[in-house]
Amino acid sequence: MPVRTRFGYHLVKVEDKRPARGEILVAHIMVNAKMGLPAQDSINAKNKIEEISAKLKKGEKFEDLASQFSDDKATGRKGGELPWFGSYKMPLEFETASFALKANGDISEPVRSRFGWHIIKRIDRRGIPKFEDVKNELKGKIAKDSRSNKGRESLIAKLKTEYKFKEVAKMKEEFIPVLDTTYFQGKWSAAKAAPKLNKAMFTLGNQTYTQTDFAKYLESHMTRRAKTDPAVVIHENYRNWVDETIIAYEESQLDRKYPEFHALMQEYRDGILLFDLMDKKVWSKAVKDTAGLKDFYEANKNNYLYDERADASIFAAANKKISDEARKMTEKGKTDKEILDKINKDSQLNLMIESKVYSKGESALVDKNWNPGLSATVEVEKKMTFVRVNKILKPTPKSLGDAKGAVTSDYQNYLEKQWIDALKKKYPVSIHKDILSQVK
Repeated sequence: MPVRTRFGYHLVKVEDKRPARGEILVAHIMVNAKMGLPAQDSINAKNKIEEISAKLKKGEKFEDLASQFSDDKATGRKGGELPWFGSYKMPLEFETASFALKANGDISEPVRSRFGWHIIKRIDRRGIPKFEDVKNELKGKIAKDSRSNKGRESLIAKLKTEYKFKEVAKMKEEFIPVLDTTYFQGKWSAAKAAPKLNKAMFTLGNQTYTQTDFAKYLESHMTRRAKTDPAVVIHENYRNWVDETIIAYEESQLDRKYPEFHALMQEYRDGILLFDLMDKKVWSKAVKDTAGLKDFYEANKNNYLYDERADASIFAAANKKISDEARKMTEKGKTDKEILDKINKDSQLNLMIESKVYSKGESALVDKNWNPGLSATVEVEKKMTFVRVNKILKPTPKSLGDAKGAVTSDYQNYLEKQWIDALKKKYPVSIHKDILSQVK
């Protein structure tokens, strides 16, 4: 039968049913391959995931390959494991492939999502969670759907009785003839269309609401849309107008009905006034006054220094022979691209190079070799690894972009102090210390 929601009326036809999927726990190995990559990079990513898949089929451990090769470093360190998830939590391709795995330990073929390529391993699966575990989540969902209106409807019915709501229902019928096509074009004018409609429509408390008020409501809520039955439009808008008016009337009476609420609202008003003033004089000004922020940074840039950093590259090779070859090439001054192009010609898993500027504590390997040059080769996560430190960067001022958060915070403190000093000059404060000392 027809079903009504806040969007309108629906006829629903069931095409298929399936049991609730519950939730699944999986691990994955990911190779970055976002949409729009250059063609060769996309081919390299696909070749890499296929090589990893081949290693799995030969019996190598999923967890080891995840830690060695997954571009999702956060999960790679723990064998690729992701949090539990259910329907509509992951990209559709990833979700479909995960739930298609029949048993714990099953491993998928490579799957492409908008993030790249994945190989997925099923770890565990469970049914619908216990009510206690999802109670808060369900409350949030209910608050967003039509069931939340039940409480509002109950409140409105109570307020109608409390404020002695009385209506003359037939008065809304007089609007039907004057709601012409201009209303559906978004051009209807209450003043022109209904100049003589000014009779009382309902009373609430000590207030009377007229046809003129309703005409203004109709005008303020019209939009361009397909023409429908004017009677339906009138009845729907009248109901909404009455409900909104009752709620607004109740809000206007809260200060009178509840003294504690009145005191709380006054406190909020004062707080908001102070907040707006602080925002205008300090917080937003520090963000919007880009010239002032830049001048403040230039005058204080030595307060925002990088620690000593290392410009370095970490080489991770599949075996010692490849590591030695990469070391010889870097000693001859070959670029990282030249090294990768040659060594990874046959396999994208032979060598990985991560080049960037490292801060202390960011990489244990770089920390142990904090001098320009090549480190010794060591085995890390089954890869033969060495570090090339290109140079050590001495402490230097950060750029405004890199230090913007700290600079903005300090600039806000500076503006606040200036503002308070100006207020003290304008409104001198005298402290009566003899009286203050008597306060216990």
